[in-house]
Amino acid sequence: MPASLLDAFQHAGTIWIGTDAVADYIASPPSVIVSNEGEKEVPKQKRNRSPVLLIKGEFDFVTDVCTRGWKDIFSSYGSGSIKELTMKGCAHYCHFEYEKELYGSIVGSFCLEHD
Repeated sequence: MPASLLDAFQHAGTIWIGTDAVADYIASPPSVIVSNEGEKEVPKQKRNRSPVLLIKGEFDFVTDVCTRGWKDIFSSYGSGSIKELTMKGCAHYCHFEYEKELYGSIVGSFCLEHD
């Protein structure tokens, strides 16, 4: 687990600024890709064209405004298809909050559909 994510989990709930802090966040594509070889721009024809599955919870702090930005990015990168799913009764961690078998079957079905 990345150190920054581990740190966030260790301090979860100790500093609360509310979900309003990210409510209007709109994703934007990176201007460069960083690799072991340094920074470089990825040519449009080499960008990811894989299908995308966006899953969020009904009570998620990730709003429709946020996912709209992601859908715009994936579309501009030429993704084959974009499917968005909102899981009823869940917040942000659907894979922990929902029945694991159902969550897994949703992801598995999507993968089989695009295999």
